[in-house]
Amino acid sequence: MQTKIKLYSFYSPSHERIKDEWFLKTLKDDYEIDIRRCEQKGSGRYRTKGWAETILFREDMVIEAIKENWGRIFVYSDIDVQFFKKTEPILVDAINNFDIVLQKDDPQNNACLGFFVARANKETLNFFDLLRKRVLKEGRDQVLANRILKDYNLAGVISFKNIIKGLFKGLLNRFNYGLLPDVFFSGGTFSGKIWQPGMDLSIPKDIVLHHANWTVGVDNKILQLKYVKEKSENESTNCLL
Repeated sequence: MQTKIKLYSFYSPSHERIKDEWFLKTLKDDYEIDIRRCEQKGSGRYRTKGWAETILFREDMVIEAIKENWGRIFVYSDIDVQFFKKTEPILVDAINNFDIVLQKDDPQNNACLGFFVARANKETLNFFDLLRKRVLKEGRDQVLANRILKDYNLAGVISFKNIIKGLFKGLLNRFNYGLLPDVFFSGGTFSGKIWQPGMDLSIPKDIVLHHANWTVGVDNKILQLKYVKEKSENESTNCLL
């Protein structure tokens, strides 16, 4: 029987401050934590070689996590996350009928790979194996992941030719995925727009966590983390008055 659920994350040297001052300081749950250091090459900016290598590091780590936790569940989180409440009870309930449940990325209900709970089984392994192969060709994973998930939803209706061609090889078994509620909040959950300092964000009542994405650069991520923390605290105080 699984005792502690494992939580996986990783960080590059540029994100070490976020790991220490935000992620670890705010974590509320008693997970078994596995945080790995990725030696980032180059600037790490979007779609550069260094960025693609970092993405492959994440896919390899998740694939390893699936194999390490076979038959159990595990949690993955990007390091640019701050926690406001315990996540484990919600995640255990959310994964009940799914193979993976991911953070919602935008108002269009795209999935975000930056935070999820997953079952370590062959369906999830097949998904990440396929995703990794696509990343090697295109150098990105977020768009690819949503493309695979959405295409797979259509597979039983209009995509038999694609199945025959092997596009969904490894995903022929039923793969059930869902999205976490909006209280698992990110910079783009409600807006779907790139955030700049000074822009407002609508923060959900009873926020559970905040993923500082939909902004560019470590400095902006830290500013977004501070903004959401302060606004959440102010709104909580006002509710008590």
